[in-house]
Amino acid sequence: MRHFHAFVLLQSGQSPVLVSKRLGHSSVSMILDIYAHLMPAWQRETAEVFAKAMNQGS
Repeated sequence: MRHFHAFVLLQSGQSPVLVSKRLGHSSVSMILDIYAHLMPAWQRETAEVFAKAMNQGS
């Protein structure tokens, strides 16, 4: 249930920092180490945000 809790919150866009605190982890790195592989969209979305920012500057 704990993993599902974290997954649902992260999938809905909640901050990894806040999810980490909610689950009682001492560091956000634990959340990222455990759950980052479940969020392949993070990399795509991050790349899209950067590309959009670069296009606005030109």
